[in-house]
Amino acid sequence: MESQFNDNPEDPVFYAPFQSAFLDEFFNGQTVEVTFTRGMPNNSSRPADQGNAEGFFESGDRIVLKFCSTDEPTYQFFRTFDAQQGTNGSPFSAPSNIISNIEGGLGIWAGYAAAYDTLYAMP
Repeated sequence: MESQFNDNPEDPVFYAPFQSAFLDEFFNGQTVEVTFTRGMPNNSSRPADQGNAEGFFESGDRIVLKFCSTDEPTYQFFRTFDAQQGTNGSPFSAPSNIISNIEGGLGIWAGYAAAYDTLYAMP
């Protein structure tokens, strides 16, 4: 497999795709097919993050998926955080408050279990 990798640089951290937090109550314990866009750093100027390539994987990319199990308060934080980011400051969108479990502050005190899987983007 090593010879099939492309020359794209490996990301130093995991970049979550937009709205990557979801409840599993409808398919818990079942097989389900999902799609993901490629996560990227904010305000990225990398060529792979510009134009028509934005959000897509390229043939030969090694994709490491990280799935995390959380409790309800942690999910609510990430769900409301994603909703706030999605409004992008638009005056026409409904306001959303980020749910936090930090008293007197904004953020999340959380623990979660992670599972990893590695895939290769092949044509």
